[in-house]
Amino acid sequence: MALPVALYSTAQVRAIDAHAINELGVPGYTLMKRAGEAALRYLRTRWPTAHRIVIVCGSGNNGGDGYVLARFAHASGLTVTVLAAAEPAELRGDARQAYEDFRASEGGVKPFAPEQLSSGEVIVDAILGTGFKGRVREHLVPVIQAINSCGTPVFALDVPSGLDSDAGTAAGEAIRAEATVTFVGLKTGLFVGDGPEYAGTVFFDDLELADAPQLGLAPRLNRIVEAEIHTALPHRPRSSNKGDFGRVLIVGSGRGWRARPRSASVRASSRWPWLRRMSWRLRPAAPSSFVSA
Repeated sequence: MALPVALYSTAQVRAIDAHAINELGVPGYTLMKRAGEAALRYLRTRWPTAHRIVIVCGSGNNGGDGYVLARFAHASGLTVTVLAAAEPAELRGDARQAYEDFRASEGGVKPFAPEQLSSGEVIVDAILGTGFKGRVREHLVPVIQAINSCGTPVFALDVPSGLDSDAGTAAGEAIRAEATVTFVGLKTGLFVGDGPEYAGTVFFDDLELADAPQLGLAPRLNRIVEAEIHTALPHRPRSSNKGDFGRVLIVGSGRGWRARPRSASVRASSRWPWLRRMSWRLRPAAPSSFVSA
C-alpha cells in the first residue's frame, strides 16, 4: 500500500481505532489480526528469502501484534522463535488472546536471551508501541542493546521501540530498524526528528479502515512527495552551469540574530565570486531580515 501524505498524532490514530471499535463494531482483536497479516506480508516483501525469524514481544498490544505475526508466520511455513521481553502473565485483553492463540497453535515462547537472536535472519521488534513516552525502562535497555548490536536486520511493528511516535525523539535506548510497518495512520514521529534514522523504510497498512470517517481530524503535517518536488523546481537545460543558477537567498529571523544573515551573505559572496549582487531589506516592525546574494 502506498504511503499516504497525511501524518497524524498518536492520539488521533487512537481516536480512529476507537471509532472503528466502538462505532463501526470492528473488534479490537480483529484489528490486531489484520496488523499481524500486514506485518507478515511486508516482512516477506522486504526479505523474500528469509525463512527464520525471531520475534521479541513486550507486554502490551505491540507484543500482541508480535504474537499474532508469530502464529501466521508459523502457519505459512517460516521457522519462528518467539522471545518474551516481558512475562506473558502481564498480557491483558487482546494481547493476552493473541498469546493464547499462538500457544494453542503449538507455538513456543522463550524468555529473552541475547544468544537466541542469532537463530533468525530477521528480528521483529514487537516490544514497545505508540504508548511509549520518556525513557525505556531499565529491564528493557539490555534487550534493545542486544538487538541493535547483533547485526541482524530488524523489522519494527508500528514504531521502533523507544522512539516517541509523536516527537520522533529517543531519550535513551531505541531500536534501529531497517524497516517499520505502521498501521491505521502514519505517525508523525516516524518522519520528523530522529524518526527516519530509527524507522528505516516505512511501510503502511490502514487495516481496512480507509473508509472510516476521520472524525474531522486535521493532519499534523503533510509529507512532500517526490512528484511535488519535480513540479516545483524549474527545468534546467543540460547546457546550464553554475553561473546560470548562482543566486542564494538567506533568510534570518529573531531579535539579536541579524548579524548572522549578513555574515552568511559575505561568506557566500567570497566563496562564489560570480555572486555579485547583494541587497538588504530590514523591517523594524518585524523581527526578520532578508538577505539575497
